[in-house]
Amino acid sequence: MSAEEKEKELIKKTEDEIKEREQQVAIRGNRIEAVELFQKSGVPVELVSYVIDVDKDKTLENADNFIKKYKESVSKTVAEQLKGVAPKDLKSETKEPVKVVTSF
Repeated sequence: MSAEEKEKELIKKTEDEIKEREQQVAIRGNRIEAVELFQKSGVPVELVSYVIDVDKDKTLENADNFIKKYKESVSKTVAEQLKGVAPKDLKSETKEPVKVVTSF
C-alpha cells in the first residue's frame, strides 16, 4: 500500500468511528426523551427499549404509538376482567331486620 492509500483508509476508518459515536449519542438522547414520555404516560419504563431508533422523530412516533396501544390493551383487559354480574345487595332483599346475638 502506498502512503496515499493508507491515509485514505485511515480517514475512512476515522469517519466511520465518528459516525458510530454520533449514532450512539443520538440513541442515548432519544432514550432519555422516550423515558420521559413513558413516565408522563404511566407506562413502565422497562419497555422503552422497544421504541428507540437513531432518528429522533421515528423514536417519538414509535413511543406515541406504543403508549396508545399499551393503554388500549390495559383498558381492554381491565374491562374484560370486570365483566360479569355484580354481587346482590342482601340488605335490600330482607324484609325483617336481622338481630345480632352476642354473648359475654
